[in-house]
Amino acid sequence: MAKRQEYTCVSYVRMPDGSRVLFSELTEETKQSVREKIVENVGRVIGNYLSAHPEEIEPFSRCEGVRLIPDTQERGTA
Repeated sequence: MAKRQEYTCVSYVRMPDGSRVLFSELTEETKQSVREKIVENVGRVIGNYLSAHPEEIEPFSRCEGVRLIPDTQERGTA
C-alpha cells in the first residue's frame, strides 16, 4: 500500500501596507479582526452571487450549516 501523502498549508495575510505576514504570527486580536473581515467578504460575495443566480439558492441551501431565512423575515415583516 502506498504511503499517504500529507500536505502543509501556510497562510499569509496581506497587511494594509502591502506586506505579507504569516497568519500564525499575528496577535490574537489581529487574527480575530482578519476572521471577521473574511466572514464579511465571503457573505457579501455569496450574497451577490445568489442575487445574480437565484436558481442556485436551493442547491446551495443543502450545504451543511446553511439556514435560509424566510422572505418575510428578511424584510422585517415577521
